[in-house]
Amino acid sequence: PLVKSLTEMVKKAGEQELDNIVEHIPDRVTAKQYNQISKIMDGYWRIVDTDSRRKKLDQKRAVVETQEIKAFIVKSNAKDRKSLLEVYKKLQEQDYNKNTVEPFLEKIHDRIYEIDEAAIKKICADPATLDFEQGMRAYSMIEAGDFLPELKADVLAIIDKRLIRLKSDECEQLTRKLSKDFNSSVLANSRVHICDIRAMKRGNAEQTDSPEMIKVNNALNTYASGRGKYEFPLLVCDGSHFRNMDQGFVLTEDHIFYKGMFDSEVIDVSDIDDVYCKKRPLRRGFYVYSKKYGEIKIANSLGF
Repeated sequence: PLVKSLTEMVKKAGEQELDNIVEHIPDRVTAKQYNQISKIMDGYWRIVDTDSRRKKLDQKRAVVETQEIKAFIVKSNAKDRKSLLEVYKKLQEQDYNKNTVEPFLEKIHDRIYEIDEAAIKKICADPATLDFEQGMRAYSMIEAGDFLPELKADVLAIIDKRLIRLKSDECEQLTRKLSKDFNSSVLANSRVHICDIRAMKRGNAEQTDSPEMIKVNNALNTYASGRGKYEFPLLVCDGSHFRNMDQGFVLTEDHIFYKGMFDSEVIDVSDIDDVYCKKRPLRRGFYVYSKKYGEIKIANSLGF
């Protein structure tokens, strides 16, 4: 009974002391005062329920913080993106309660988003209408621009999808033409592999895991790994002795990537003046001729 009575006395005294502290919290409680009172309350938590008293402290501080934040925003008079971003960062740096400052940060963020969105629309009003050159130009400008990361990422992803679609459609037409130029018996018996752009893009498991595609990917991932982001392979030619595509060439719309026994190089398609085969024993192989580079052997016999 004595222990219980002492405990009740201590609890009652603690409640009175805390109530007195709460009663004298100034209406415009500063951050320093808030921290001091909060620290005092921490010393009572073992004997007194401090939650309700702390709530009153938090409410008073929230009112003051809200007034301070509003005054700071009005004084800054931020209108353009740069000044809005400065206000946003300064508010983040201050020791304001998250629940108090977050609504203000969201409003500023939304305003910056609107400004960035308008600027992006001037660069690219509708990604679905872009041709490839326009898309590349818009992608480059947006990527280099100062825009909110999430907005930039979303728009670039949309443009990227459009560019992949445009280039894959274009390359698919070229591979169809190549398939017509080679008769079926040549394709069946030679070392020429015409690429199925859409299947490769989809990552069709049946095709990508086939022995043929494993060898094709070997070429694409080694001597043709320098292809551009939107540079799809049209055909891959195996010039290796063991038919594993360690040597040969990869033709894209823009380049020929080739690897011989000792060298690995790239030729711009626009620089090529002629393509031909030689069947003489010591000169047997597949060649391109360029006024810029002369005669270049890009593969041994291709089987036709």
